[in-house]
Amino acid sequence: MSRWEKVSTRPAPPRERGHAWWVPREPVAGTRVLGVLALGGCVYAILNSVVSPETLGERPHAWLITVVCAALLALVSVLPAVAPRRAPSWAALGLALGATVMVLVLDVYTDDTTFGAQVYLGWPALYAAYHLRRPAAWTVTTACTAADVTLLLAVDGVDMLVRDLPAFVATFGFIPWMLVGARDRQEAMVATLRAEAQQDVLTGLATRRVFDGVLLDELARDVPVAVLLADVDRFKDVNDRHGHGVGDGVLQVVAEQLRAACREQDVVARYGGDELAVVLTDVDAAAVAGVAERFRAAVEGLRVPAGPMGGSVAGGFSPGGEAATLAVTVSVGFAVHRPGRDEGSARDLMVRADAALYAAKRGGRNRVAHDDEPVGRSHQLAQ
Repeated sequence: MSRWEKVSTRPAPPRERGHAWWVPREPVAGTRVLGVLALGGCVYAILNSVVSPETLGERPHAWLITVVCAALLALVSVLPAVAPRRAPSWAALGLALGATVMVLVLDVYTDDTTFGAQVYLGWPALYAAYHLRRPAAWTVTTACTAADVTLLLAVDGVDMLVRDLPAFVATFGFIPWMLVGARDRQEAMVATLRAEAQQDVLTGLATRRVFDGVLLDELARDVPVAVLLADVDRFKDVNDRHGHGVGDGVLQVVAEQLRAACREQDVVARYGGDELAVVLTDVDAAAVAGVAERFRAAVEGLRVPAGPMGGSVAGGFSPGGEAATLAVTVSVGFAVHRPGRDEGSARDLMVRADAALYAAKRGGRNRVAHDDEPVGRSHQLAQ
C-alpha cells in the first residue's frame, strides 16, 4: 500500500485524524475565532463596568479587579486573534478554560448569580462544541459546569444550586452534545468524500490530483524524482471491437500489473483515460527502466478475457492464451529529474516523460523509452 492509500482509503474517526486532542478541528480558524471572541468579551466587560457600575456589586475595588482580569485575558488573546498560525497548538483550549476561570472569578467576587452571569459561564462550552475535538469539547463543558457549581455554592448555597444547575446542564450540556455529534458526522463524511476523490473508482489507483500533488512535493524536496507514463496500445480498438466492459477489464488488469511492478512508496495513478502514471523517488534511470520493463513484460504475457470482466481483478486473466482472450501490450515512457542537473518544473518533467511515451509508440509500441535515449535504444531495452 502506497503513502496516499494509507491516508485516503480508510477515513479515521475525527478524534484520531492526525492532530492532538486539544487542537481545534480547523486549527487556524478555530484559534482565531476564540481569540476574537475573548477580545470582544474583555472590551464588553470593561465597558459594562463603566456604563453599569451597579453590576459590579458592593465589593471594594470591584472595578479594578474587573479591569485587571479583562486586561490579562485580552493580553493572551491578541496572538490567537491576530496571528493564529504562530499561537501554540493548545492556545484555543487554554484560552477557553482561562476565559471560564476569569468569568467565575468576577462572578464570585461581585456575588453575581444572575441568568446573564451563568450564561457567560456557558459560552466557552458552546464555542468548544463547534470548534474543538470531542475530548477537548467535553473538557471545556465539564469545566464550565464545575464553574457554575462553584459559583452557586459560593454565593447562594445549596438551594440555588438545586434550582439553577439542572437548567444550566440541560442547556450547556445538551446543546454541546448535539453540536459535537453533528461535527463528528460532518468530518467523517468529508473524510469519506476526500478518500473517494483521491482514488480512481475503476482501477483503485490514485487520481491525477493526488499524483500532481505528490510530484510537486517530491520536486520541492530536491531529490531524484522520476515520472513514468504508460498507455495501453490500441486501447480505442479494444473498446470499439469488444465493448467498454472489456476495456474496463483491460485497464484493471494493466493497473494491477503496474502496481505490482512498483515499490510500496511509489505513487501509482490513473492519469486520464487509458494513461497510467507513477511518481518514483530516490531512483536513477536504470532503476526506473527496470520497473518499466518488468511492467511491460508482465502485461505482454497476459491474456485478458474478451468478455465482460467478473470477479476480482487478480483472477480476471490467465497467462496461457486460452480461447476468447485478448492479448494486450503497453508502451512506456519515463523521465528522471536529477537535482543539480535538471532545473525544470513538474510540467517540464511531465512533458519529457510524455515525449518519451510517444517515442515508444512511434517506435512500434510494446516498448520502453527514456527521454534521454533514442527510440532505437528503447527498442533494444524492450527486447
